[in-house]
Amino acid sequence: MGIIVNMKKFVKVLLYIFLILLIVELGLKIFLIFFEKYSSWEQRSNLFMEDSLLGWRGVPNRKVMVKTFESKFLVETDSLGFRNTIFPKKNKKGKKILMYGDSFLWGYHLNNDDLISSMLSKELNVEVKNYGMVGYGTDQEYLLFNETVEDSSVVVFLFFNNDLDELLRDNIGTKASKPKFILKNDSIILLNYPVDRKIVEQKVVNENKFENFGFLFKITRTLKLSLYKTKIYRVLSSYLQYTSFGKFLYEKNLLEPDLLNPDEDVFNYINWQESIKIYDHLMKRIKKECELRGCKLLVFVIPSEWTYQQDLMKKLEKLEQLYGYNDRYEEVMDSVLNVLRRDKIDYIYPLDEFRKIDTKVKLTKKFDKHFSKEGAKFVKDLLKTKIEESLKVDIY
Repeated sequence: MGIIVNMKKFVKVLLYIFLILLIVELGLKIFLIFFEKYSSWEQRSNLFMEDSLLGWRGVPNRKVMVKTFESKFLVETDSLGFRNTIFPKKNKKGKKILMYGDSFLWGYHLNNDDLISSMLSKELNVEVKNYGMVGYGTDQEYLLFNETVEDSSVVVFLFFNNDLDELLRDNIGTKASKPKFILKNDSIILLNYPVDRKIVEQKVVNENKFENFGFLFKITRTLKLSLYKTKIYRVLSSYLQYTSFGKFLYEKNLLEPDLLNPDEDVFNYINWQESIKIYDHLMKRIKKECELRGCKLLVFVIPSEWTYQQDLMKKLEKLEQLYGYNDRYEEVMDSVLNVLRRDKIDYIYPLDEFRKIDTKVKLTKKFDKHFSKEGAKFVKDLLKTKIEESLKVDIY
């Protein structure tokens, strides 16, 4: 009789645990649905359109209030589809600054007045044209530069480490196709132009390769795959991967640390040396055009948040201790800076400055690597100082 009672209690406890897990799973699922919905606002905003040369560009003359999971900001585009604020006054010396970059320059989370370019324009009393676009790499920025270049005092290119990865792609994930340069005979040639709107091939797992395995293997594999798909696992694994227990799960093939996944590793991607060569060719071309027009070329290299945010730096150390993760970020960035030095291109790589200020002010949003309003202001201050030094004239 006692055994039956204990069995009932055990079953009841299991049922309660199951119900609790089910409620947590449903709660997390609802939360993540909203999180992912707000995180994928680009597809719903109607702010972007296809372009045969660049892959995509901004829709002209749009005014849209964008809501993300942790911000709300107003986007206004000009007649070319870029986030340019009308310059009201004409500088007596006719100064002008052109800026090219990706979403950091375009301005995730920022109103038009809070953009790096807008603040520079206001404080320097100079027309600053913002040619930043979400998702662009150096190749697209170069093509856009050729399309929009005009006489100016300074041309600024922003660089982020994922630009090297994108140089080897003819698409950005499954979102959009893009042009691509390849090396040939010590030069580069453009492929995928006009941009082919092909469907990006998806990796399909061949389930038949497990057909000769036993029944027990198939059952445990099914359970494991089901576990991977749960929201509870997704949330827990993001924390457990940096612990000894996470390492134990990894050794049992129950956890895959994010940065050990090739699709997530932004530092150790394959063939980055080839990307460096392509980047070198692109920057030489940009510099040559600037020299012909008598303008100053400046590159602002944005440090990865993993190199200056203390909590992320500690996570990298944990990955190295637990899994032997080899972070080659410094080696990759040294190669980028060597290109700029060798090509005699002026640049800013403010890693030390970012590390100092990040202990006082959060430069990025909590769930996003893009600049906060304070981060954009900090970058603006660094650029302003460098631009004034570069021109060696009173720009006011």
